[in-house]
Amino acid sequence: MRHSYACAGALTISERRHRAVLKSFKSLKRTWGIGMSEAKGRDLAEREIAQVIEMLVENNVKFHACATDVLYHPPAVLMSRKIIQASRLLANVTPKHQPELILELEEIGETIRTMSDQLFLQFCVMIELVNSHLHDMMLYFAKDDPMALGNFRWVVDRKGKDVTTYENTWKILLSPFIHGRQFSSDFESRIVFLEGGNYDHCQRFFKRIDNWPDHLPVRVTGLDQKTGIDIVDISLVLGESFTFSDSAETLGLQLADIVTNALRRAMMGNLRQEGWVDLGRLMFRWKDKCVRLVRFCDDTQPSIPLDDDNCIKAIRLITQRAGYVI
Repeated sequence: MRHSYACAGALTISERRHRAVLKSFKSLKRTWGIGMSEAKGRDLAEREIAQVIEMLVENNVKFHACATDVLYHPPAVLMSRKIIQASRLLANVTPKHQPELILELEEIGETIRTMSDQLFLQFCVMIELVNSHLHDMMLYFAKDDPMALGNFRWVVDRKGKDVTTYENTWKILLSPFIHGRQFSSDFESRIVFLEGGNYDHCQRFFKRIDNWPDHLPVRVTGLDQKTGIDIVDISLVLGESFTFSDSAETLGLQLADIVTNALRRAMMGNLRQEGWVDLGRLMFRWKDKCVRLVRFCDDTQPSIPLDDDNCIKAIRLITQRAGYVI
């Protein structure tokens, strides 16, 4: 049984600390002797990774991570999942919808069905990552730094010279997928608000809709009869400032790659403990969870089993050191 972990990670840097973080990272790169060259997580040793983590902790940078195990996603099961996901795009389409929209959804569905297994897993992990990130950030900043909720600027690592079909499909579906989760009965799947939290600076991201959306299933009896529903405008949160960028030219993406790669290497047992042990100081803990471990092909068991000694050790120590408990 061979474990292989796919990880996605995101760093949250407040606007007032952004310049200081990049300046400190440039200084670190000079001490490593790489100057203006791109810093790749896979090329760094434990000492350099620990230096990056310590610098991020000092600047109150937050790290979110979502991971899955390829072992529990065999090709046949993934193919079935792709077909299900693609069919859901058209599940509630009626002749009332514009033909152009129907055609676009059919094309997107075909893109999902023909994705490679690796890309499809990445697609699922990235959506899970953004959703959990928003959940935690809306709680944390409402208490500790309310002004930071006034703007959201997203920078995503572009894998090639141009945005790929996969990346474009993920961006198109990201907002509606996360919007749909806001109507879930699962606390961890939707954005919730901290009692006594300060949301004055993000009021423009809130809106009220008249009725329960027709295209969403009703998981709790009577919700479809509810009117005047207050929601977060996910399309505005994600779409106001969203950029695909080349990590070679973007220091923030290099930092995200370093800590995400360190997490994966820790889970695989390919990085000594002194390099990754303080990752948890950048992270949040919800009950006994820190790294979000997700299984996408089994709705009855949504979390991957932890039956790998290297992964168990890494996740346990990272969670114990989590810097913020929600």
